[in-house]
Amino acid sequence: MSSSGNIVLSLRKGDYSLEEIRKSLEEFLGPRFRPLDRNRIFLALEEALVNVFEHTYRHVDGTLEITMSHQSDGVCLELKDDGPVFDPTSIPMPDPEILAASGGDGGYGLFLMRSIMHVEHKAGPEGGNRLILKKRYPSVEEVS
Repeated sequence: MSSSGNIVLSLRKGDYSLEEIRKSLEEFLGPRFRPLDRNRIFLALEEALVNVFEHTYRHVDGTLEITMSHQSDGVCLELKDDGPVFDPTSIPMPDPEILAASGGDGGYGLFLMRSIMHVEHKAGPEGGNRLILKKRYPSVEEVS
C-alpha cells in the first residue's frame, strides 16, 4: 500500500493468489460497499486479470500491475500491462444468451466486466494497455 492510500499489486502469470487479491480488494473497499457489491467488483477484477494472462501473456511472460484508488465519487481499479494494444471496449457487448447457446468457452468475462463496472481502455504511447474499471460509491441507503 502506498502513502496515498492506493493499493498497488504487481502480478506475474502463475505467481499470484486470487485469495490474496480478494483480501486486498476487501480491505481497500472497506464498508462503503455491500458484500454483494464487493463480490461483484472482485468478479469484474478477476475476469479482467484472467483475460490479460490468458490472452496478452499467453505465450510470453509479463507483469500486470493493478492500482486500486479512491476517487471523489467511487473507486478505480487500473490494470496496466505491456502487451500488444487491445481495447476490449471496442468489442460489441456480448449477449449472454447467444454465448450460452453457442456452447463456446469465452466471452462471459467481457460481459461481466462491462455489466458490473464502467470500463475504459487507454493505450500507452509505446504500446501496452491501461484497463480502467470504475464503480461509483453507493448511496448510504444502499449500503445499510
